[in-house]
Amino acid sequence: GWLVLGNWQFLDSARQRRKIVPWSEAGLHPTDVEETDYLLSWSRGGTGFRYVTMIDEAATVVLAASANLDIVHQFRSDGRERNLNLYTIFAPKR
Repeated sequence: GWLVLGNWQFLDSARQRRKIVPWSEAGLHPTDVEETDYLLSWSRGGTGFRYVTMIDEAATVVLAASANLDIVHQFRSDGRERNLNLYTIFAPKR
């Protein structure tokens, strides 16, 4: 079988990075979360936050190895910039 995973690359966009808010806005301290976790403002249809984690190419390699998967292909697409998602196709190691 195959696994296709999409990860939002929000840190690669100045527009998206502007939405990062301090953890204190949600009553949290940076030590309460992982280093790659972020809190982003959300203002569509109301006001709120998005709790997201950044999984980039390097993290994808680590995750694939820990799950005994091979990375078959990776590509970027989507968003205004047409590169805001990192798509990875995995297959079981042979």
